[in-house]
Amino acid sequence: MTITTSVGPVLDELRVQLIARPGLSGVGVFTGWVGEDGGDESIQFQTVHVTATWAGMGRRSITEDYDLEGFVWVVRKPGAGETVIKAARDRAEAIWNELLEQIQTDPHIGGLLLMPKSIDRDEDYGIDGNGNRVARVSFKLAFEARISAS
Repeated sequence: MTITTSVGPVLDELRVQLIARPGLSGVGVFTGWVGEDGGDESIQFQTVHVTATWAGMGRRSITEDYDLEGFVWVVRKPGAGETVIKAARDRAEAIWNELLEQIQTDPHIGGLLLMPKSIDRDEDYGIDGNGNRVARVSFKLAFEARISAS
């Protein structure tokens, strides 16, 4: 009897779906943290917290509740004016909206999940070490999956 977690397949499928979205053309999508190597626009998934519980009698399946954490990262030219701040923020929010729309379009992520449970996000803005304006949308997506013995 083998039971395999759903985390890897969910990350892989979500990445495929996001890359296919026209609104994310040119945006790097990574199933792990790559930092600045992700380019000027990226979605980076970085941490997964999993709680697994036995799903019922016979212990042949497990329910996984997990929080998938990551961020949208946008870098714009140096500048402190409102125009540059707004450009970075607007693009970060547009990328976030593409991610959210994909989850709304396929909430089961290719049939791998029972359901999404919640979505939390924080936005922050600043300047990187090179003086570039940056915007980050940090997020936590909570999902539930059922995996069975094969």
